[in-house]
Amino acid sequence: MYCNNCEAQNPESSSFCNKCGSSLTGQNPSVQPGVPIGPARKIDGLAIVSMVLGIVSFLPPFVVCSIPAIVMGAVSLNHIKKEPTLEGRGMATAGLIGGSMALVIYICLIIIFLIFALTTTTTSSAVSVSANSGRLLF
Repeated sequence: MYCNNCEAQNPESSSFCNKCGSSLTGQNPSVQPGVPIGPARKIDGLAIVSMVLGIVSFLPPFVVCSIPAIVMGAVSLNHIKKEPTLEGRGMATAGLIGGSMALVIYICLIIIFLIFALTTTTTSSAVSVSANSGRLLF
């Protein structure tokens, strides 16, 4: 029998732990420390990749990672839904949301940059036309 307190092995007939002295009554004798109870569960690999790509996609050079993060997150959520022994729903969701947010932010930045570039070009051409008009009057 193993002690729940210090994990020392004791004879089955013992009522108290030989190492720490804690009570062994009411403990499950078949349970060994470090051995998981129940069926083994796996984390979906796509969920991990999706989460990592979702985080990395916020860095400017890696904006292309946002689309694979979204796709892999959606596929992973589908795998987890079909296979109940798979874990990683939170990671897949984080990758899906992170990739989506990064993509929306970059699209907004591109639109803002284009608007700024077009208004600057229009303003500078209008200034040069008025400057030329002014020279002709003198």
